Amino acid sequence: MAVEKELTCTQGTGKKHRHLLYRYINSVPLVDAADPLEVNWVGFSIANDKGEITYRTAFITNHLITEHNVEDLVKAARSRCKFRVPILPQRWHAPVS
Repeated sequence: MAVEKELTCTQGTGKKHRHLLYRYINSVPLVDAADPLEVNWVGFSIANDKGEITYRTAFITNHLITEHNVEDLVKAARSRCKFRVPILPQRWHAPVS
């Protein structure tokens, strides 16, 4: 049985802080079957100083998760593609007969 591990850190200076919680498990069976595919799971949450969870997400990966790479994996998973598909002008559409 895989063991869940945790890594916590705090960001911010001054009056407000963000408390980051990374939870991860390696080699978790994806389905309940005789020969299941094993994946690595990571959960991420952000809490404020009052302890209220303000953001929570989770994902699976095939990369081995360790305390050294869990932050980078979460940053990569949270990033988005920064481009937009241009809208084609009307003249580029097929003519109507």
